[in-house]
Formats: sequence, structure tokens, C-alpha cells
Amino acid sequence: MIYSIAYAEIVVPLVKAIQELSITVDSLKINQKTTDSLQTSTINSLLIHQATTDSLLLVLQNCCLYGATNITNQNNVDQKEVKTTQEIKLTLPAGIYMSEAYPNPNNGKVEIDYYLPSTVSSAQIIFTDMLGNVINEIKLVNGYGTISVDTQDLAIGYYTFSLVINGKVYDTKKMIRNK
Repeated sequence: MIYSIAYAEIVVPLVKAIQELSITVDSLKINQKTTDSLQTSTINSLLIHQATTDSLLLVLQNCCLYGATNITNQNNVDQKEVKTTQEIKLTLPAGIYMSEAYPNPNNGKVEIDYYLPSTVSSAQIIFTDMLGNVINEIKLVNGYGTISVDTQDLAIGYYTFSLVINGKVYDTKKMIRNK
């Protein structure tokens, strides 16, 4: 018995399969570029946030060291008493505010600070995955507040959270779930 292969019958399905794989590879390359871009922008945002946090910590350290009480120093040259005081005024934000999630990236829990003036009638934070699927919605109260969010059940990846005021998105930020 002689066996043979009919090449003409398998070439077309093979070419179609290769074309489909090529489309899939191109789509994955585009997704990878988007992910790389989001990762770069998130890292840059974190670096800016860290610099801001460091400068605020320095201001607060100086406030606690110098602003709480008068500190007396001895001047070795003329032995006169020198008093130094520094006054720092801390205020709430002037308008609507939502912080980055911290820590970011997180291992199962994040906190988000916010401030809503009394003029805001309805506000919430909506959490979504990278495909835009809503994961959770949290209603907010006016004033200064912090929400703690349990992310233990989320898959590793990128997520967004948006501050929605009176039905309109006011601000959107990213958070990364790792481990």
C-alpha cells in the first residue's frame, strides 16, 4: 500500500493558521507597548510622589523640631541666649483632592486620602481593571477622609480608581497589585 500527502489540500489551512498567529502576535506586541508605557508613567508618577513625600516629611520634621517650642541655643562667641522659632501653617486643600494609592505597588492593602468641600453633593471612588470592568464603588462623605482598600483577592496587575463627583469623572489614578 502506498501513502501520499495531498499538499494542495493542507497548504491553504496552514497559511490561514499562520496569518491568524501573525495577527495574535501583532496584538500582543501592541498590548506589551501599552503595558510598558503605563509602567513607565506609573514609575515616573511614583518618583514624583516620593519626592513630594520626602519634602513634606522634611517640613513636618522641621515643624516638630522648631515650631512646637522655642529652642534655646548658646552662642559661644558672646554667651547670649538666642531663641529661634519657626511658624508653619498647615491647611486643608482648597478644593477637591484625591491622593495616589499608597503603598503603590501594594501587596494586599492600600489607602487613599481625599478631601471634598461641603459644596459637593455626591461623590464616589470607582475601581476598575485594565479592561474597564468595574470592581467596586465606594461612596464618600464630605470633608477630609481616608479609605482603606483590601486588594488581597485581586490578580497581580494594573488597576485604576476614579473620583466621580455628581456623575462626572473628576480624577483618575493608577495602582499596581503585586505578589
